[in-house]
Amino acid sequence: MTIKVLLQTTIAPAADNWSIDRFSLLATLLRQERDESGHAVFEVRTRDRDPLGAPDTLDEPPGDGILRSSEARASAGRYARNVARWLAGLPTD
Repeated sequence: MTIKVLLQTTIAPAADNWSIDRFSLLATLLRQERDESGHAVFEVRTRDRDPLGAPDTLDEPPGDGILRSSEARASAGRYARNVARWLAGLPTD
């Protein structure tokens, strides 16, 4: 099962300062993660926040697959711990 991930900024983008581009390495890292059979673990979508007062342009409802699958939760937890350890320069599983 592919886990859908939305990386979204929480403040409006500013030219040459703040945008979702700051998270491109994280998005790439998540997109490259594969399960034992070679399938993508994460489907990653990136976007900047919509302007204040504008309607939300996200065109799909939030998913609940991770809530229904204990395997998906455990896998996401292991992955998040490994990313945190990698970012801290510690050995990963």
